[in-house]
Amino acid sequence: MAHTCLRHFLAKLTPQGETVVIPWLEERSLEGFYLPVTSHGANAHPVVVCIAETRRTKEEILSLVLRSARQRGMALLCVDLPDEAPSPRVAAETGITAALDYLIEARGIDPARIAVIGDGSPSSLVTRGIALDGRAAAAVCDGGLWDLWAARQTDACVAALGMVQAGPRLPAMNCPMLVPLRAGEAIEPGHARHLLAQHHPGNRDILLKVFGETSSGPWTLDGYDPILVADFVFDWLGQQLNAGAGEADCIRRLESRL
Repeated sequence: MAHTCLRHFLAKLTPQGETVVIPWLEERSLEGFYLPVTSHGANAHPVVVCIAETRRTKEEILSLVLRSARQRGMALLCVDLPDEAPSPRVAAETGITAALDYLIEARGIDPARIAVIGDGSPSSLVTRGIALDGRAAAAVCDGGLWDLWAARQTDACVAALGMVQAGPRLPAMNCPMLVPLRAGEAIEPGHARHLLAQHHPGNRDILLKVFGETSSGPWTLDGYDPILVADFVFDWLGQQLNAGAGEADCIRRLESRL
């Protein structure tokens, strides 16, 4: 019944939202919801890929971000991604590449207008997928924090036993990145900033934002309201994806006169 109601809701949107099947593996595809902003000139609008990983489903993440995205003129592609590898030879994070391939090849979207966000799960799967693919223009994810933090806990235990263990080898992120952290989670904000600075030394476009603290400061947002969090995230995405839009439009107008 819930799926029927959702499909009815998507059909009532203008333009209509769609349930889409995204090619991934020979024996497996990904299901998602694609919500364009307009039927014409879709490539001029940013598209945000929302990955439901372990904490939420694509239906839940859609309900959280839909209002914020449409108010800012951003199209959405919401996709469920399994939290485990579909086979011993294929990592689950390759689903990120499948989603971007779909937008670029089937929808004709410019990669410079595509951002990817995770659902806030305590996992670095989405980060690994974005980093390995390398095409996203902006990302909202953990930046590898959970993998790095878990590895540090393991290293501490191993060191206590007098053993040596190599640290994790994670791909670095090169695009602008917003790292949301909820107050009270296992990773302390100061430690999180230290891990991010160590792992992404060449990327200065990283913002760590702590949500849910009651104290004021540059890294906090009072209270934890999912809608306010979504508004903050999409405002930040708008700044990243629209940064070069005015310059690009100017160049296109000049070229049309030549």
